[in-house]
Amino acid sequence: MRQRPSSDHPYDDLGVNDILSGDRTALANEQTLLAYIRTALTFAVSGGSAIQFLDGAVIDAIGYTFVAAGVLTGIIGALRFRTVRAHVQDIERKVPRSPRMDRGGGEEED
Repeated sequence: MRQRPSSDHPYDDLGVNDILSGDRTALANEQTLLAYIRTALTFAVSGGSAIQFLDGAVIDAIGYTFVAAGVLTGIIGALRFRTVRAHVQDIERKVPRSPRMDRGGGEEED
């Protein structure tokens, strides 16, 4: 078994599993964003429905609170998505990829 020479750069010794884990992290990040959006919409729709269809000052206050919570949840989800995406892209820029991996595992042509 041949070992790669070690270097001072922490990402030079990453293998295929490490690179694929970055791809899984990116996909999980997208899935988490969708969950934030789904939760934000649920808050906003619940609050809007309470405001529209139920009577009372307390219900209106609760409805507006739910709408605000929906907006806040959406903003937090978008910010978290951008932060994690930037981190993953930063790591991917530092990882050297071989030409074979970019073309799906085929041999390099001359």
